Amino acid sequence: MITEPSSSAPGTAGAVPDPLTDLPDDADERFRCIFDAAPMGMAIVDASGRCVQVNRALSDMMRCSCAGLVGDDVAANGCDLVVAGGMRWPPVAGGRAEVRLRRPDGSIVHALVDVTVLHRYQSGEVSHHLLHIQDFTARREMDEAIRRSEAWLRALLAHAVRSERGRTEAEARLLAVVNTAPIAVFVFDAHGVVTMAAGRCLPYLGMGGDELVGVSVFTAELSRLDLTDRVRVALEGGEVRAVVIRDDHAFDVWFGPIHDGELIVGGFGIASDITDLYRADQERRRLLSQLVTAQEAERTRIAYDVHDDSLQAMTAIGIRLEQLKRRLTAPRDLDLVSCIDATLADAVRRLRALLLELGPPKLDGAGLCS
Repeated sequence: MITEPSSSAPGTAGAVPDPLTDLPDDADERFRCIFDAAPMGMAIVDASGRCVQVNRALSDMMRCSCAGLVGDDVAANGCDLVVAGGMRWPPVAGGRAEVRLRRPDGSIVHALVDVTVLHRYQSGEVSHHLLHIQDFTARREMDEAIRRSEAWLRALLAHAVRSERGRTEAEARLLAVVNTAPIAVFVFDAHGVVTMAAGRCLPYLGMGGDELVGVSVFTAELSRLDLTDRVRVALEGGEVRAVVIRDDHAFDVWFGPIHDGELIVGGFGIASDITDLYRADQERRRLLSQLVTAQEAERTRIAYDVHDDSLQAMTAIGIRLEQLKRRLTAPRDLDLVSCIDATLADAVRRLRALLLELGPPKLDGAGLCS
């Protein structure tokens, strides 16, 4: 069972015990299986910021053995796990931080870190945190590429409306890029009439480029595409961004205006295929929900065991002590029994406080109806 923190310095071997030792053997085994088999990186960190345990996914992400990561102080500036400036310590439970992970070879991994409370002492202080670490280096690079592509496309489209010759050349260059990239591009004039629609993603969105050109997005014919509101915002000079789900595909859609000086002469939209990233995020959320549900179930079961076994047994002992006290007459014996009774009452109070701590967190918000 976890005890109050000792006076040993952070990072000292044996300073903080394993946070899973107070679980039953079967619960301990289930938690360790989920922890080790999780596709995302996970780390158990004590209150001082020392890494106590990591899973295989984090070891693979860091290209380092688990033993090489255990013992690192994530709050230190020179830590190999979390570089300074990306995360504050102690963290806020339920919070998210964007951090940089430094591998032993010196390469940097950009990651999102979600923090949950794994265990608390009886006093209510947090003894261990569970860090969920997701590598989003590829997404960061893709976002940078998308932003560069959007800026480049905007420059091309702005140049295209200035002259017929420039527009023809820009469209030819744009089509060469769009038709080979997992994106879709829509261009429309100041009246909302589509002047160009191209890209590999168009079939996934349920449309074809040829059937859109020359048609206004405000007509009933194109209402099924749900473009009206986004096009109207772009023609008013604003920008709008959203994630659109079509069948089994997810798209990051952006619409904005095209300016000729101070005049808005049209607009354009870009849809990027983010299906793989969207599915990975959904899977991460599902696994996190499954882990939280398992933790709550184990806490509830432990609370029932404590109440039905330990607490009731100690209450029965208290009743027996009261009966014994009535039979004793010697002051010394009465003092001894009273001392034992006070110690027992304090233990019962601590057990009841533990039961309240083990109660499901959703009772705080939803009450007994949950």
